[in-house]
Amino acid sequence: MTESNPSTEAPSPSGIGGWLILPMLGLLVTPVRMAIEFYLSFVPVLFSAQGWDYVSSPDRHAWFRPFIIAECVVNVALFVFTLWLIYLFFTKARRVPGLFITWLVATFLAQVADVVGAAGLLGSPPTGADVRDLGRSLVSAIIWIPYFMVSKRVKNTFVQEGWA
Repeated sequence: MTESNPSTEAPSPSGIGGWLILPMLGLLVTPVRMAIEFYLSFVPVLFSAQGWDYVSSPDRHAWFRPFIIAECVVNVALFVFTLWLIYLFFTKARRVPGLFITWLVATFLAQVADVVGAAGLLGSPPTGADVRDLGRSLVSAIIWIPYFMVSKRVKNTFVQEGWA
């Protein structure tokens, strides 16, 4: 009969499994979705003469061009943050729970700013896709913020110290 050494066994539950699979999948899909959306939304505007003429037209609101540029900067920052968070997630870094919550909130706030800013500058109401994306982001935050705050699996999984 062998005795188990409690200092070498990970507390249970631990590891990327259970409900933690769902936020992991969301993280993995996000950079792909963001890259596609950025390509479809911004590349035609920023990298064509017609698109840039549209953005910089004197008929546009004075804040329209700065808004588009800020939106690009925020999207690139969120993209990089997401890639970093994926790295930390798979290295099981201790900082993941707090950073994941920050990521959820930042994503939601960026979407709100985008919808409100576009509506204010273009004078058009949010589209159905805007409302759907905001709703999805809000529901994700409502579900995953409490999970990352109280889950034993999260506490037992993200325990690694490191530079990241």
